[in-house]
Amino acid sequence: MYALMQAEPAASKEVEAVKEPEAAPGATGRLQGPGGPGVRQDHSKQFFICRELYAEHRAKTMAPRLEWLLSIISSGDVQQLKHFMEAFYRQGKDATQAGETCSHCNVRVTTSKNWFRTRQATDEQPAVRCMICMKWHCERHCKQFVNLGFAAQLVKLECCETCHRGVEVLRWRQDAVPSCLSDAERQLTSLHATLFEQLTKLPTALAQLEGTSRLLEELQNRGDEPSQECSREELQECLAAMKRSRLDAEAAEAAIAHSLLLLDEPCREANGLSNPKNGQVRDGLLRHGRQQLEQLKPRLKAACTRATLTSAKAETMLPRCRAQTT
Repeated sequence: MYALMQAEPAASKEVEAVKEPEAAPGATGRLQGPGGPGVRQDHSKQFFICRELYAEHRAKTMAPRLEWLLSIISSGDVQQLKHFMEAFYRQGKDATQAGETCSHCNVRVTTSKNWFRTRQATDEQPAVRCMICMKWHCERHCKQFVNLGFAAQLVKLECCETCHRGVEVLRWRQDAVPSCLSDAERQLTSLHATLFEQLTKLPTALAQLEGTSRLLEELQNRGDEPSQECSREELQECLAAMKRSRLDAEAAEAAIAHSLLLLDEPCREANGLSNPKNGQVRDGLLRHGRQQLEQLKPRLKAACTRATLTSAKAETMLPRCRAQTT
């Protein structure tokens, strides 16, 4: 009995292994194994998928008038803004119904003029109607304002927190990022873009350098055999590709080191970063850049040493190689 009890988990694992579905041969969305050669996982893909799903959900749950206003802001149509305001003034002054509650906190609200005398007995709050979504809210959750400027006219809309957040998000997306940032934040943005580009370029150039070095070694080994002599054009093309990839890798390493040096220096605005969040961003960039560079430095040094040896041997082989015949 004890032997059977010990054997059951192994059998169940075998069954699970058999029932596990196999991945499609052409599927490339997920990694088929953690140790695949030359395969890197795209960590930002899932983020973009979640962001698209959230945008679809927000569009479905968005109030029709908020969507209307966002389209007016995007197009700058003054006539549509006039219709938008007229629709509110036709319905916005109606009284609340019995038992009306705030759309945000669900507290009971009323527009009755006797609210001040009956507030303790009825436990109600004064009602305010959002000029965008036209839902009733209490005074606490409907005290935001949106200022719209169209054709030298300023329109002020009193709205709830949800509508105000939706309008601000649209304005933030329309505004160019560098123009809405301070000097220190603009510098961090530029350094982040440079660091991201070079941290992507360095592993790519390093992989090309390692690949061309292996290819050059194979050509040299083939050239040592009399029956499989390599041509001079093949060696020259491989040498040129190896030199280009080496220059790209060394340039990327120098650019990363320069960006880290600039990040390590104190910003010129107010003798440093006045916003603590900017300091956290800078520290995170420094930590990530240094970690990636320290991991790639030994690999780059080994690849450069290997490339130097293989290129020196290839230079000595060039005079003895035959020219390619057409």
